[in-house]
Order: sequence, then C-alpha cells, then structure tokens
Amino acid sequence: MDGRAATVVLRGDLDVAAVGWLRVGLRDALSRGPRALVVDLGGVTLCAAAALHVLLEATADAETAGVPWAVVAGGPAARRAIEAAGLVDRLHPVPSAAAAPWLSDR
Repeated sequence: MDGRAATVVLRGDLDVAAVGWLRVGLRDALSRGPRALVVDLGGVTLCAAAALHVLLEATADAETAGVPWAVVAGGPAARRAIEAAGLVDRLHPVPSAAAAPWLSDR
C-alpha cells in the first residue's frame, strides 16, 4: 500500500453472514502497512453485534501495529449500534474522517 492511509468503505447490512468477509477485508487492509486505517460505516444499514466484534478486533490489531485508526459512523444505523452496545468509548466513532484530528497528518 506504499504507506498511504487505507479506507475501508462498507455499505448495506453488516450481519452475521458478512462477518467473514469483513474480517478478511480489514485484516488485508492492515497487512498492507497503511499509515492509518479508516473504517467508513456511513453506508451501513444494519450493524450486528458480530460485526461490532470484528471492528473491535481490527482496531486492536491496528493499535498493536501502531497504526492510527478511525471508525466513521456518519450514518444512523452504525452509530445506533455502537451506542446501544456501549462501545462509544472503545470505538470512538466520528461523523467523518475529517473529524478525526489524529489522522490529519496521515
């Protein structure tokens, strides 16, 4: 990935059926050595607990690798799911990547 930020844009339902490819896609993005990881949930219409678990795994992997990350939850479905699961303090959702100042130099 030559050191650029990786943005993973997700749309539609993130249900149990989507968890496998979600995990693979996020791991692939991190394995390319990005300067930062942005997971854009703006187009998500449903976000299951299993998908939130995968997001927790991916953000932990990013932290272990020293890669700054942001979860963009601009849409209502993802934001509600994160809030309902009590994960705001762990996933720190932002309305846009521009609202994540820790990514500004990435």
